[in-house]
Amino acid sequence: MNYSEWQQIADEAQLGSVEATIAVTGGDSHQSWRLITSHGSYFAKTALKRQKPLLVADAEGLKAIAATHTIDCPNPIAIGETSKTSWLILPWFELSQQGSAQQLGEQLANMHRHTQPHFGWLTTNFIGQSPQYNHTIDDWAAFYRSQRLLPQWRWAKERGLAHDLLDQLVQIMDRLDSFFIDYQPVASLLHGDLWSGNVAYQSSGKPIIFDPACYYGDRETDIAMTELFGGFALDFYAAYRATWPLDVGYDQRKPIYQLYHLLNHFNLFGGSYAASIRQTLAKIE
Repeated sequence: MNYSEWQQIADEAQLGSVEATIAVTGGDSHQSWRLITSHGSYFAKTALKRQKPLLVADAEGLKAIAATHTIDCPNPIAIGETSKTSWLILPWFELSQQGSAQQLGEQLANMHRHTQPHFGWLTTNFIGQSPQYNHTIDDWAAFYRSQRLLPQWRWAKERGLAHDLLDQLVQIMDRLDSFFIDYQPVASLLHGDLWSGNVAYQSSGKPIIFDPACYYGDRETDIAMTELFGGFALDFYAAYRATWPLDVGYDQRKPIYQLYHLLNHFNLFGGSYAASIRQTLAKIE
């Protein structure tokens, strides 16, 4: 983008005069920038104009997390569009990978204590670039089947996932209720895409989370996601459980929850995730 377009964004967001823009890493569906203005530094996300719904969903999730006053996240400053570009302005944080994993566990558990009566979200949002459907349902197994596993199964079928894996997934969906006979989760506010790349620490060591795919669901889905793609520090899990112990049977439900993210990665990034789907299905009793 040229200077005039950046200045248009700064004017609309009331950020003063643009002094510099520096590309930074982050995001598969958008570009990320450090935007330096006469008022200070900001984090800017830009995308194609037609991709604005992804930025809107990001902003709504961050607002919901910020409203809990439990864990830090970048509270949106402004969102809008130019003739070609959609944009989201967030506060700028100096981040590192070193900080209090214990505090992260405690604060996430407290965020999960923010609940509502129904599973779902106000609207469809996104997990990565995939639509994430959120029709509100009172029954968790019905929600997870119809709004999470089934859409991913359909896309995986279109993308050529092996027939035997598709058949196993159907069998899991058919008997999903059996995993929740003695366990009735509450509808907790979830980050929704909680892997290590969406967590960092501020200069004070305080944790901060970002790039959410929020909805109200079983808190175990967030924990199960943290155990994919490298996992979190042991102090995180100990602190979470000390603040709000996980229910009996989590280890049996965990692979069912991890399937959603593995299917999504298969659908977004290709066949290399098929082996992980097979291995995870083998863990489900």
